[in-house]
Amino acid sequence: MRPTTPGKQLNLVLSGIAVLLTGIAIWPWVAPVEASGRAADAADAASSAPAIADLPPLATFRTVFERPLFSPSRRPPDGKPAVPGIGVAERYRLLGLMTAGQARRALLAEGPRRFEIAEGAALDGWIVIRIEQDRVVLSSPSGETELRLQRTSGNPAGPAAPAKPVLEKPGR
Repeated sequence: MRPTTPGKQLNLVLSGIAVLLTGIAIWPWVAPVEASGRAADAADAASSAPAIADLPPLATFRTVFERPLFSPSRRPPDGKPAVPGIGVAERYRLLGLMTAGQARRALLAEGPRRFEIAEGAALDGWIVIRIEQDRVVLSSPSGETELRLQRTSGNPAGPAAPAKPVLEKPGR
């Protein structure tokens, strides 16, 4: 055997260290993951998280609405006290009404979200007291308001005319 020179020994040691560090670096990707340990950790974290208490009703914060923070006079505009939820007619749009026997439901939209609501249900501090043929009547301690069904025809009082089918000729 041939004796090695100090330069070659240094190269061998450095190569060994490089291989060792490469193995340590890729170990997290090739080592088996213990799923039960992670599930137990997640369960422990979920059980130790504090429970979120239910928020009080919006009417509890009436004084905040009566004395707006960003108004210089700390009074609502026009001298009228602001009522929480007054914009329910502007916030929600009545899309349709459904009746099945005695059960009545209304289909509402809030931006892109669509949902249905029944008589007696709550909606932002308002209670649905009646679902009629063309409107939903809501009530709150501050009064009543209604969401009206928007007609697409030119006659807002009468029933909407059924759409006539469009017949196309072949080849057009």
